[in-house]
Amino acid sequence: MQATYREKTDRINQYTCLEGRAEEQTFGNFSLRRDEGKNTNSVRIAFAQAKMFAADPTNFLVLHGTRGVGKSHLVAAIANKLRDSDEDFPPIPLIFVVPELLELLRSGYDNGDYQEMLGLCKNVDVLILDDLGTESETGWAFEKLFQIINYRYQRQLPTVIVTNCDLNELEPRLHSRLASDENMVVEVEASDYRQLEREPGLVL
Repeated sequence: MQATYREKTDRINQYTCLEGRAEEQTFGNFSLRRDEGKNTNSVRIAFAQAKMFAADPTNFLVLHGTRGVGKSHLVAAIANKLRDSDEDFPPIPLIFVVPELLELLRSGYDNGDYQEMLGLCKNVDVLILDDLGTESETGWAFEKLFQIINYRYQRQLPTVIVTNCDLNELEPRLHSRLASDENMVVEVEASDYRQLEREPGLVL
């Protein structure tokens, strides 16, 4: 059992986007932004729901809203919490930035691992998709995303979706599944934390 679990973990870690600064993003170093003097309540709601999901991954957690409010930090924190679990065989997370996932699937046609990649996304313990809506709007891209999301939705497999889009802006079939009453959907709105330390008027 342990050898099989380790093999599965190593296979997933070949692909996951949990690297760089994302490896350091935890619930402990997430800013709840209480001192900004603005309405940041939705940030704290998202934080609480992300912690609950990490403790007991169930169904879909959907975080949507403006840029720079910490959504990507929260999903990295979920993945890190799961990876650092002291359980014997904790759920294994696979985190992807959507455009990078689609690029891997495309390259899979040439590399011969397309079906393996697609099956991995469909059946991994916990799938985390960041930046949904930033991918090229092609029929192929939508169909791949729909296949993965619909498969997991129908089977109620633990899945986290992050998008800067309003859910109404997504293709109707995706919108219907992500906005389902069965899912935990949190709209996160606050000022862009990446701009807070810059001089007024300086936007990068």
